[in-house]
Amino acid sequence: MHLFHWTVLPASFKNRLRQRLNITSPRECLTIGKVRMLPVETDPPTRRWIRRVTAAACAFAAAVAVTGFGASPASGATGTPAAPEASGLPPGHEVALFDSTYRSLAERVTARGYAPTSLAGYYAAMYTRDSSVNALALLLGGDDAKARAILRYIFRYSAASGQARMPHRIYQESDTLAAAGEQTDVSAPTVSFRGPRAQATQPIPAPGLVTATDVWLDRTSQARGTVRATLLAGTGPDAQVVDTTSIAVSQIPAGGGWVTLRFLPPLFSSPPAGGYSLRLEAPDTPPGSVTWRGAADGTLSYRERVTDFNISGYDMYDETDQAYSVLLVWARYVRANPSDRAFVAETWPYVRRYANYYLDTPGYLDASLDLIRNPILDDEGYHNTYDLLTNVFTSQALHELTPIADRLGDPADARRWQSISEQIERGIDTNLVTTVDGKRIYGEKYEVTEGNRFHPGYSFANLAPIAVDWYALDTQTMADTLRAYLTHESRDWSGVQMPSSMHDYAFTGHNDWVLTKGLAWEWRFDQENRNQDRISALDAFLRHYYPDETQPISEGWILDSDENLRVTDPGNQEHAGWYAIEMLETYPGLRGTARSLNASMRRTPSLYATAPTSVVAGTPFTVTATLYNTTREPVDYQALRLRSPAGWTVSQPSVGGGQLAPGDPIPVTWTVTPPAGAPVGPATLTVTTRTTARRGGAQSVSGGVTVTVARR
Repeated sequence: MHLFHWTVLPASFKNRLRQRLNITSPRECLTIGKVRMLPVETDPPTRRWIRRVTAAACAFAAAVAVTGFGASPASGATGTPAAPEASGLPPGHEVALFDSTYRSLAERVTARGYAPTSLAGYYAAMYTRDSSVNALALLLGGDDAKARAILRYIFRYSAASGQARMPHRIYQESDTLAAAGEQTDVSAPTVSFRGPRAQATQPIPAPGLVTATDVWLDRTSQARGTVRATLLAGTGPDAQVVDTTSIAVSQIPAGGGWVTLRFLPPLFSSPPAGGYSLRLEAPDTPPGSVTWRGAADGTLSYRERVTDFNISGYDMYDETDQAYSVLLVWARYVRANPSDRAFVAETWPYVRRYANYYLDTPGYLDASLDLIRNPILDDEGYHNTYDLLTNVFTSQALHELTPIADRLGDPADARRWQSISEQIERGIDTNLVTTVDGKRIYGEKYEVTEGNRFHPGYSFANLAPIAVDWYALDTQTMADTLRAYLTHESRDWSGVQMPSSMHDYAFTGHNDWVLTKGLAWEWRFDQENRNQDRISALDAFLRHYYPDETQPISEGWILDSDENLRVTDPGNQEHAGWYAIEMLETYPGLRGTARSLNASMRRTPSLYATAPTSVVAGTPFTVTATLYNTTREPVDYQALRLRSPAGWTVSQPSVGGGQLAPGDPIPVTWTVTPPAGAPVGPATLTVTTRTTARRGGAQSVSGGVTVTVARR
């Protein structure tokens, strides 16, 4: 329970807590609305009473917290609630693994908020659910600005796609030049900005959904500051703002040239009938130091860039849980940033749309089961289910949205959402809690295609109440769920029993795949319940199967019947995100680590290298390095150089060189071949470059990756 929650609770409620459970302070009731902190021997009637009353109190407390929306937050850390107390750090291997994992989550987020799921190319594009997990990790780590950017990108791309529900995956804007949308005559110095209030506006056509515009700008040698650009739908006083962006004056080429201004996706799916307008200002530049060139008749220069947001097929896979994952993270961002009025005003209509889609559309919420259906649960393939994970995410998201809806003057949705949240809670308790070995456990799902056949388990879905801090989580039931999981569907991994009940996507068999999110959820539960033997076992597993702590944690590990190991998708956004979230939630001391990493990345660009975990002597393989400009100013970079062990062949020693705008990445690829007689075992490859920026100066940046060499 956050401290402000305790202070706003009614005295009568606090007195009843004291009488029932001897809770006398907020330190002794760390999580309101949950029963995980209650003693496991607490009798069921008391547990049910606490569950109901604390749920209502949490809604009341959150409503008090969401107050007075003011200005947008400044960039950087802005208002994430501090941990109630520092409870130390995880084992050393996990501290280092957290560092590389958290860095990878923050680095991949572009200035617009696009965050690809895979760094190694296993999954194309930005999966909606996965990026919401990253946003929550960054929010907990104190980088509220990047969390906000991810959420805005999701909502804006979803709106631009024109779909009734949130897409399964979305893409980086293509910013394709539109031949029908340009004015390239730059013969005249048409507008020179001469003061903080000086601005110029140019009507431009609508060749499609415009996401970027090039303009020809000049600057003097003394020019400094920023140029602010606003894209508007329509012309004249009735034009509506689409988005505003800024560039540093140093990004204008010396001697003048075309400069690209990038905007977020629009909140509409059809080009505006009246065209667009482009407005430029240079509020903090010396008068006359920046000029927008154009034609002699006064028409300013522009080249429009468009993106096609039409998506279909796999892009629109109907996963109920992904929508409520995004909405849950949205609610937590708003609760942590109650003064961000601009964000709420922009996104609230879409929050209501996507929250109500699954409640209004027939075929999702089942009145007999009191559960919501997920047509495509991504658990062991794709399944049409009434499953624990989807229902827990939905129940918790609606529960946390309720007080915000009240505060925003929407009592009808607030009442409905809380009612459905409680309905689903009852459905879980009645229909998804089962008995195994004489103990109540959380079951996995009902399979619709099997006539609603019930499956007690087991997969990560059984552990989902841990993930979202579900307000109705029962500690004893979850403890018995883990016990049943380890007893009935786990396997030995070099002396560590792991609940590895996921099929891998090649379907080599059950019990072959340990997924990181399941491991992270169990870790948190074990640590909170002081199961140090199990924490030591999980630590031993990671040390053995993921020894290179310089790499972000992987999606998972597959061990087939012949004991062949395959590590899948290092740095996978969803799984790396859950690992970071549960480490931050479990060990508040890591919050300071995350903030230090945020500050470091704002000062110095980051470089991340990937390669196969195992390579064969004499056989070529690919190394990819990505330089991320995580700073807030343009960065010039020299060619990226790859260093390999003596005798290894590299396709080209150095590649690239140029300038990166803030938030932009640049990937570089090499083909590397170890000699046929290369020693068996680990080998390290290192990529280096040198960057220069006006404020940051010259810096050396490097990133390494370790591969394991085997013989044919």
